[in-house]
Amino acid sequence: MGQAQEEGFLLVGYGGEKFLPFLDGARYRFVVGESLVLKAIGSDISVILTTSKDEEHVFRIGAGDSLEVRRFGPGDVGLMSLAVVGGGKAVIEVLSVEESALGWIEFQPVGTVSNGSGTQEVLEARIVGSTLSGFELRGEEGEGRRIFVRPNSTLQLQIPANALNAKVILLSQDFIELSGYTGQLHLVYRVEPVVAEYMFNVTGTGQLVRVVDVHIPALGEVGENGLVPLRYGILLMSLVYTARSGGRFEQNFEVMVSPIMDEPPPMSSTVTITLEELLRSGLEVVTADLSTGRFEHRVVRVPDYRVIVYDTYFGSWVEDYSISFTGYVSLRNGTESIIIPSTVSISEEEYPSRIAIRPSFTVYSVDISDSIGPVTLEAGRTVTIYVEGRLVDVEVRHAAGFLIQDSSIYVNDTFRGVGGSLSLRLPAGIYNFSAATPFGKVFSAADVRDVRRVVLVVRGYTAETLALITVFLIQLSIFAMYSWRWLKSRRLRGIWGSSGENQAKK
Repeated sequence: MGQAQEEGFLLVGYGGEKFLPFLDGARYRFVVGESLVLKAIGSDISVILTTSKDEEHVFRIGAGDSLEVRRFGPGDVGLMSLAVVGGGKAVIEVLSVEESALGWIEFQPVGTVSNGSGTQEVLEARIVGSTLSGFELRGEEGEGRRIFVRPNSTLQLQIPANALNAKVILLSQDFIELSGYTGQLHLVYRVEPVVAEYMFNVTGTGQLVRVVDVHIPALGEVGENGLVPLRYGILLMSLVYTARSGGRFEQNFEVMVSPIMDEPPPMSSTVTITLEELLRSGLEVVTADLSTGRFEHRVVRVPDYRVIVYDTYFGSWVEDYSISFTGYVSLRNGTESIIIPSTVSISEEEYPSRIAIRPSFTVYSVDISDSIGPVTLEAGRTVTIYVEGRLVDVEVRHAAGFLIQDSSIYVNDTFRGVGGSLSLRLPAGIYNFSAATPFGKVFSAADVRDVRRVVLVVRGYTAETLALITVFLIQLSIFAMYSWRWLKSRRLRGIWGSSGENQAKK
């Protein structure tokens, strides 16, 4: 874990003046045409870049030096790994220009709606990673007009007449967040994705209207004082200036960097759709066709995979279960789970018809994810997962024989209910049964494949009973003490009385 190598530290960049820290386990995103530049700090560092075709390339970077280790081409699309010799490893994700420009659709369940036959799941679809795509707004007023520019061009920006100096910042909408380790320390690193930053001195011109030239970098290149390269999509252009009065002011503009100069129809980045409509008709988006140079309507189809669970012991379909897969959204329709990707690419039109993935799987409120391997799912078909259950009666009794009705019963430290007895359906296996009662706690392990009844016996007293016993013992000790003193005083009086009588007789 970590990247330490003789006290050296590695930085990752795109060819500009600024860099990102190398974090073990982090993911760095690049687009075809962009460069991976590494810089060593403190000492020489050796790295190994493994391509998506499992080709290894070894580089040694001198302390204080920067090295362009690769300019990504179309054949590099996919995942690579960047490993520091003697240190950690990070993921390098390379996207095609089209996928980066058109983006992805991210799905998130937001509730249900009622119809004549029942309820339907509702999803929110959101465009992420790009702004050359969107959902057309029909019959509604769209957003304000944007500024359209091409890569490697000049944009003329008007500066207020009372400005002394001005700064123009071009920011990408793809916010950067890295999560990984440096040594044993886990870090989440966030930074603004600055494409370029320019300073202008506008004093002494004597003009009422002042115009400055803002350079838009070439596609895949980092601008002056920038961190990330220019990509197709929307830039936030921020103008910050100081007025003669001493005040500081800021104006923001949206600039669309596009190979298409025609303005697209009004679009939104989000839309809601029912699951039934999504699977039946797909989702229509407005997106750029980079080959024709026009905006077009495209229907994005979403693959669906289905899962049901069958209990071979009881011979019935299971309703009490939940299943989820990393990178997918799982929705229930009765006993059937419908699985769709949580994110789909707008540029890709085909998806694998069969996938094998390990699920997070809970049956009868018991997590059995570790007991099953990867599940093979087929698009448009229902896959059955077989389980074997058991019915077990759990009783909580006092040693005196009566049921303790206000017991809290747990199975493997998971709360299952309150009562003196519960009937629980569980997957076959060994469990730790426990109960918390007013008389104390009790534990017992049992294999429900062989045992149908588990009795938890509590040998104890309630806090109230213990308090009463304590008070009784204290009172008893006080009574015994006074009784002993009384007997002792009687005995002494008897002795002194006998002595007086003897003296009188004499």
